[in-house]
Amino acid sequence: MEISIFEGQPKLVSEEFLAQLKIRQGEAKKVAIMALFLLLAVSAFIIGRITRDSLFLSQWDREHLVLMYITVAFAVGVPSFFYARVADRYRRDKSLVVSLIFFIITLGIFRILMYVFHGTPTQKWVYAVLYNWTECIGTITMIQFWTFAGDIFSSRQAKRLFPIIGGGGVLANIVCGASVTSLVTYIGTENLLYPLMGCFAICAYIAFYVGQKEKGRLREAIVGLRTRTEDKFNVKGELSEVFKSKHLKVIAGMTVATHISVQFIDYQFKTFTKSAFTQDMMVDGVLKAVTDTTALSAFYGLFFTSLGIVAAIMQFAVTGRILERFGIVVGLMILPIALFTGSVGMLVGVSVYAIGVTKATFAISVLNKGAENALRYSIYDATMQVIYMPVPGHLRGRAKSFIDGILKPASVGFAGFFMWLLVAQFGIEVHRLSIFAAVLSVLWLFLVLRIRKEYVSQLMASLRRRRLDFSKDQLVITDEKTVQTLRTAVATAPNPTELRNALALVARVQGFDLSKELLPLLEHEAKDIRIQVLNLIGGAQRFTHVAHVQAMFKDPSEDVRAAAIGAYGALMGEPAMRVVKHYLDSESPVVRAAAITTLIAHGGLDGILASADPLKEMLESEEEDRRYVAATILRDIGVKNFFQPVMRLMRDPSMRVQIKAIEAAGNMRSPELVPILVYKLGRSETARTAHMALSRFGDSVVDVLGKVLTHGEEEFAIRKQIPRILTRIGTQRCFNILVDSLQQDHLLLNRETARCAGRLREKLQLSPPTGVIHDLLTKEMQAYYQLLAALEDLENLPDIEAAQLLRETINEKMALHMDLIFKLLTVIHQPKSIDLIQANLSSQNLNAQANATEVLDNLLEKENKKLLLPLLEDIPRHKKLEYCKEEFDLKRQSSDDWISEFLMYGSEWLMISSSFLAGKLGEARFVNQIQKLLRHPHPIVRETALQACHLLLPKEDMMAHLEEMSQDRGHGVRRLALHFLGRSENDLVLTTDPSPA
Repeated sequence: MEISIFEGQPKLVSEEFLAQLKIRQGEAKKVAIMALFLLLAVSAFIIGRITRDSLFLSQWDREHLVLMYITVAFAVGVPSFFYARVADRYRRDKSLVVSLIFFIITLGIFRILMYVFHGTPTQKWVYAVLYNWTECIGTITMIQFWTFAGDIFSSRQAKRLFPIIGGGGVLANIVCGASVTSLVTYIGTENLLYPLMGCFAICAYIAFYVGQKEKGRLREAIVGLRTRTEDKFNVKGELSEVFKSKHLKVIAGMTVATHISVQFIDYQFKTFTKSAFTQDMMVDGVLKAVTDTTALSAFYGLFFTSLGIVAAIMQFAVTGRILERFGIVVGLMILPIALFTGSVGMLVGVSVYAIGVTKATFAISVLNKGAENALRYSIYDATMQVIYMPVPGHLRGRAKSFIDGILKPASVGFAGFFMWLLVAQFGIEVHRLSIFAAVLSVLWLFLVLRIRKEYVSQLMASLRRRRLDFSKDQLVITDEKTVQTLRTAVATAPNPTELRNALALVARVQGFDLSKELLPLLEHEAKDIRIQVLNLIGGAQRFTHVAHVQAMFKDPSEDVRAAAIGAYGALMGEPAMRVVKHYLDSESPVVRAAAITTLIAHGGLDGILASADPLKEMLESEEEDRRYVAATILRDIGVKNFFQPVMRLMRDPSMRVQIKAIEAAGNMRSPELVPILVYKLGRSETARTAHMALSRFGDSVVDVLGKVLTHGEEEFAIRKQIPRILTRIGTQRCFNILVDSLQQDHLLLNRETARCAGRLREKLQLSPPTGVIHDLLTKEMQAYYQLLAALEDLENLPDIEAAQLLRETINEKMALHMDLIFKLLTVIHQPKSIDLIQANLSSQNLNAQANATEVLDNLLEKENKKLLLPLLEDIPRHKKLEYCKEEFDLKRQSSDDWISEFLMYGSEWLMISSSFLAGKLGEARFVNQIQKLLRHPHPIVRETALQACHLLLPKEDMMAHLEEMSQDRGHGVRRLALHFLGRSENDLVLTTDPSPA
């Protein structure tokens, strides 16, 4: 049976070996095939470079070599430009296969030209063109390969696996270098093109094979098919695209610094190796400098073999661990530091060593080139591919094509032109180019330090894409232009909805009179708009509007008349009493309520006395509507000393009266009302209103709320509301109480407290309590790992439904711990970012999950991420447990011991699941513990324990329990006991209170 490279792999290597390489189940064959592709592609590139360098240096001198750096810029840039036009329009596998076949054909043509023009003056020009074409095909192949790999691996996989895949390229140095050293003596340098073409042919087959296996992901990665007619590539556009993104801008800067620096190193290496293998010889009676091409090719082969061994050690033993432990910045810094050191070494070595300039420059140039190749094609390239991963898929291919295909050769061309000026025109010695290489290495290091911030920002952007936040701060309008816009909006609003929105903004205007626009709206057909305008006029307190307001006393709507009375009182003050008191006898309860409210609020002592009897009559009325109006009046006047009637109304039989009384309590802010408001949090009908009312008390109620939050005997329904109220009050004291209350006896309560603490810290811009939260995170991660260990220990349970229920219960508890961990992270990091990460970790999209994990990897402190990240990875339980061995001494015990522990000390649902399992297993040794659960306060625990006892106890021992439980307060417990007794509830005479527990 064929095994898909994406569904599994044959057991050719041990799991331990794969684990050392951080290769997970189902990835090994996929990684091996991609590494083989890279091995062959890099081998072809190395063979091509050895061939072209040896042939070119045998016919041209070092001044012409400088010009090659310039021509390469065009030879690579122009084809890359045309490739970039179609890079994202076709599936990567298809474009890769077509390109490789085309490259094979062109290389065959070059071999024919070498044969035809051998020994003629044209021969040297064939070598010059081959020099450029080899660089071109190598560059495009590498671009295509890494973009191809980026499409079939997520960013998280890339960080783990790209160093291993990159190892294929490193091994190419060993395999190819050793092969060339032996092979060139038999077939000659020109015939090395044949093995090069063979490597490309195998690569084409691999690309085709992987493309067939990975059609889905490759198809998803390409969006060019949808925009082929409208999304055309152009240099100006791509330049704009790259420099629009800070992340791509830094990558572009690093690319420029890299490829200018390494050209100086490369030129020194080729110049000094040519000199080392060139001797003066008599040719046709003339003394000439002759380069031994075969010896030079053999040296290059030996050089790349030695280099490959060093690079292999770097790639397989160092790269992955550096990236995992220290992150991308350290991975990127190693190469520029090495080149800076080598450049300084070149300058010092020439003047210090007594071995002579020629030997010193040759030795140091070989070391510098070795360091450049060993580090660049191992850890540096692997890390560079990782930092491309957050770039959106539709942009990644084009960005890489532009940066690697156009910007890179342009940098090479600039370096060539600069070296031509320095060496050919100004006569600077070649070894002094190290001065410029050292300066560029410093700039390069600066850009590396910048990339980490942009990398994390780009990852966050990839998670946040298509999400909008419309939250705004409270608005106050004071500028004339905005007010003028509002005047126009009010006067010309095309429909009531837009007018209401405009009037809502008018309420925020300060320092301007909009009465000219508002007064005509008193005749608007919509009564809510007339009410809105009256409230605005009353708030403006302009006496000149009194007549317009008084005219609204005759409005057909009682709600409008009530609003007019309120506005009239606000404008007139105490003199309004004479007019308003006549409305105390109105037939409309709404109008009477407005009159009472206005008299108390604006009528002074006489107004209060005049309204006292009508208000008292409403409060004591048997009619619900009248009591409701009384509660509304008390809410609107908000007099602190009127708390006693409000307290009575908060116990009213009518829920709508209670709610209005709770609103009144919030406006009054009387401390006497706080206890009853707290208990109103426990009922779903009143919880929201009580929440809003308590939050209006401000800091005066914070200490009381803190005590309620930490009181373990208080109802959970009440306690869970407290963190939200403290967040709404929103002071430093509230935050301190929330942080101090994060170690309660309830996971859900701690989760809500942490969530609210995170929001409040962000709102107040407070310093994060890092130490406290770190300790709590460690505690929660230990709890998670302990449950994970319990799951591992419970693996030997029989495969029955009850055992699966226990496992699911443990998994749900673990999920709660993980949720709490993320809520704790919001207290020390930005809540929106953490929430976004958590949401993407739950996504079905593997790339979203990988990007979210990668953000955490860069965001968290070393201690936290060491323990947390393994829990988020898709690896077996026993592998996850290995990560915490040093930090936690986890309890490991038999499944029976775990069941016993859960029965005694577990959460309610663990007790339920464990007693259910014990009953199904018929394990009588647990019966004493289960009998204790018959007195548990939670009815479902008692019910499950009763069922388990029925399975475990002898009939005669069970009867006493059944008789007792038939009187249980819990309906389910009672019914089950009666069922076992063979009775019905109609036969039952209760001796206890049957109200639900």
